[in-house]
Amino acid sequence: MKHKNENTDTLTKADFLEALTKLEVKLNIKFAEFELRIDDKMKAYNSEILSRFDSWAKELETAREDRTISTRKLASHALTLKDHGQRIKKLEKLVN
Repeated sequence: MKHKNENTDTLTKADFLEALTKLEVKLNIKFAEFELRIDDKMKAYNSEILSRFDSWAKELETAREDRTISTRKLASHALTLKDHGQRIKKLEKLVN
């Protein structure tokens, strides 16, 4: 890297800029590699998170369906109980 001048061994501005450029290229390459590794890790992490959200969404959907079914069953039972109550009253009138 050192250019020998006729009188002294000194580092010239050109030498310094050349070394700086090489260092910058090496740093850019390392940074790009690091960025790719982070991207790969984030993709895996995002995939895991989305899989968990899918699971939770399915559980919520199932819970909503169960709640709807339960509500309908309760309404049906309420009507049946009302009918039974009316029948019991009629039977009690007949017995008395």
